[in-house]
Amino acid sequence: MTKSLRAMLAGLIDYAGLFPPAQLPMQPAVDNYATYRGGDDAWMLGRFVVPLPRLEELEQAAEKHLPADGEEPWPLSVLAPPDADAAEALRKFDQRWGGTGLAISALELRVASPEQVERALQLMPEHWELFFEAATGEDSHPIVEALAGTRGRAKIRTGGVTAEAFPRPTQVQAFLEDCRAAGAPFKATAGLHHPICGRYRLTYEDESPCATMYGFANLFLAAALLHAGAVAPEEVSRLLVECDSMAFCFDDEGAQWHDARITTAQLTEARQSFCRSYGSCSFTEPIDDLRGLTWL
Repeated sequence: MTKSLRAMLAGLIDYAGLFPPAQLPMQPAVDNYATYRGGDDAWMLGRFVVPLPRLEELEQAAEKHLPADGEEPWPLSVLAPPDADAAEALRKFDQRWGGTGLAISALELRVASPEQVERALQLMPEHWELFFEAATGEDSHPIVEALAGTRGRAKIRTGGVTAEAFPRPTQVQAFLEDCRAAGAPFKATAGLHHPICGRYRLTYEDESPCATMYGFANLFLAAALLHAGAVAPEEVSRLLVECDSMAFCFDDEGAQWHDARITTAQLTEARQSFCRSYGSCSFTEPIDDLRGLTWL
């Protein structure tokens, strides 16, 4: 494993096993997360993603797996509405656990206006990362623009279980450029099961239709290169749909796509301050694909 690839993959995958297309019941999803945390690939694992109404269910399912006092708690990313009732419920949960066992470290908030962004930033405690996603059908530009100069982060939906759920490459490029201009870190979710862009099945059903899906290597290397000023903005769309794994190079000194290159230090900095993570309902599928490419 090269140092640059490890820099890109460390803590990259937030486990969203409760969500489509896997859509597991709580107990199997929790059991999976516990297994992944104890496995050889745990260094790639991020938060457990859970909706606010299911926190109590999570507490019950996770009881037998949780780390002891003094050990690192399970980090949670909670999907919640941007309102005072949600803020109060989340505070009570955090107080009940006291930083042991289970700990909220991020919120994912769907908002329809910059005013909702501002209100949520006032309501939610400062020690949580807040990722704002534009409500369905809304233009993300005003939302990302409203994050400039704040502690807020952005969120993009990069796919789903239908072909129509995937944004156009120019839309993803515009989102990345908006985030860079606003100084807003981001996370992605949905449709990023595979490292390299290609045509894949949309669900795990035998008769599932196929569609072109973005690769997480495409997305995160594009974001890191853009963040470092190592690729022209107009090249980002082309990188996002690159289907040739041989066009990517990861070595100890840095990472490269065709002639665009960044150092491992730049990639590490981009992951910390710009391209944070992505949510996936599978943790093993991305890893199996990485091994298939002999990248791991």
